[in-house]
Amino acid sequence: MELIAAARAGAAGDGGAGVDRVGVQEALRSVGRLQSWLSSSRTELTSMLAAHDPFPEKTAAECTRGSTRDAIRDRDRSETIDQVPSFGSLLDDGAITEGHLDALTNTAKNLDSDEQRAELFDRAGTLGDVARVASVEEWRRRLGVEAKNIRRNDGVDRLERQRRDTRLSSWTDGDGMICLRGRFDPVTGRTLLGRIDNAVAALFAESTP
Repeated sequence: MELIAAARAGAAGDGGAGVDRVGVQEALRSVGRLQSWLSSSRTELTSMLAAHDPFPEKTAAECTRGSTRDAIRDRDRSETIDQVPSFGSLLDDGAITEGHLDALTNTAKNLDSDEQRAELFDRAGTLGDVARVASVEEWRRRLGVEAKNIRRNDGVDRLERQRRDTRLSSWTDGDGMICLRGRFDPVTGRTLLGRIDNAVAALFAESTP
C-alpha cells in the first residue's frame, strides 16, 4: 500500500514531473497482487456465505455493491478452486489473476463430460508454473490445447471401450430362420454393414433372371 501511495503522490506533485517510471511499474504490480488477493477473499467469503444464506449471490452483491452476475462468477471460481486447490493459493498470493481462474473455469464448462473436466483439473494442477508466468490470453490458449488433447484422447479411449463391448449372437427361431443380434463399435459396424449390403446385393443379382 505504501508503494502505491508513494507512486500516486509522485504523480500528483510538480505536475507529474516527479514521476518515477520504475516506481509506477512496481506500484502497478502491487495493485495487481492486491486485486488478486481481494478477488480470492471475495470468492472465499461468498462461498462461506452459501452455507448460511438461501440467496448468497444476492446478499454478496448487496454487500459488495456489485451485481448478482459477479457473485455467481465468484461461486464458479470457488468451485474451480475446490477442484484445483493450488490455484486458490496462487490467486491468494497474487501469482495469478481472476482472469486466469476464469479461463480454467470456462474451459472446463465447455468440455463434454465430467470425466473430461476431471482430466483437465488434474492437468491444471501440474500447470501452476505455466499460469504464473503467462498472460491470461496465453493461459487461455494453453488450456485450449489441453482441452483439445483431452477430447482426442477421450475419443480414442471411447472407441477402445466400444471395441471391447462388441458382441454377436445367433440362434435359430421356431420357423427355422437363423437370427442374428449384434452390438458393434462404429468402425466395425460400418465395415460389417457394408459387407452385408454387398452380399445381399450380390445374392439378389444372382437370383434375378
